[in-house]
Amino acid sequence: MNIEQTGQVIRRIKIYNPAFTDTDETIIAWYELLADYSYPDCIDAVKNYFATAEEPWIMPADIIQRVEEIQLKRLEQFGGFMPLNPQDEFDSNGNLAPDYKQKIQHLHSLARNGQITPAQYDAYRQDKLTLTQLTNQAKEITS
Repeated sequence: MNIEQTGQVIRRIKIYNPAFTDTDETIIAWYELLADYSYPDCIDAVKNYFATAEEPWIMPADIIQRVEEIQLKRLEQFGGFMPLNPQDEFDSNGNLAPDYKQKIQHLHSLARNGQITPAQYDAYRQDKLTLTQLTNQAKEITS
């Protein structure tokens, strides 16, 4: 999420709680904590908070907790651990690829952030898509 989107999250909070402070300093401070999370997930987390919370004072941790719950539900659709397909997992000598860890983190990030579907992952696992093609499809979905 970028700084402008963080400002939009703050403005959404102010709609639900007019006493909430929406200064530039607030936006910057919240951005530092929420930057790694997607804008749509943060907005959904704010809506969920105000739909269920008894207190009007929301904190970044409240949003992060709800976003992480959203992300875990998405990962459950993929059945837990998501292995790479063999062409990405191993190098040409049959050894674990040197960038294995980065690839697996990237793949899990795509799923966690709702950028790929289980059907796309299945196509990837069956070697019908490369990780690059899967990533490009993810960019198309989120554009």
